Amino acid sequence: MNAARKVVFSRTLTTAEWANTTIAAGDTTEEIDKLRRGGNGHIVVWGGVSFWRSLRRLDLIDEFRLDLYPYVAGEGTRLFDDVPKSYRLDLVSSTAFSNGTVGLRYRRHR
Repeated sequence: MNAARKVVFSRTLTTAEWANTTIAAGDTTEEIDKLRRGGNGHIVVWGGVSFWRSLRRLDLIDEFRLDLYPYVAGEGTRLFDDVPKSYRLDLVSSTAFSNGTVGLRYRRHR
């Protein structure tokens, strides 16, 4: 992870101390487009629900990789709460792990 290229989307940070990390502070769609043109075509996003929702609202997510944990919290922030229109997801793969966690990979049907 330390050697991998990383981009942090932030409106407040101006520098990044983690190796191979740059800050993206511009328009999210434009910054993602720059990353797509300058990379291998695959962008993995690790982030909070609000960032994930902003990418989804801008229609910038082609594939969803979700890990389902065998724990019911009873409350929390729902990922798909504010979806303006429905769309289909195609299951690409599912992996069951020995601890009961299930990894799900869905591709956006376009």
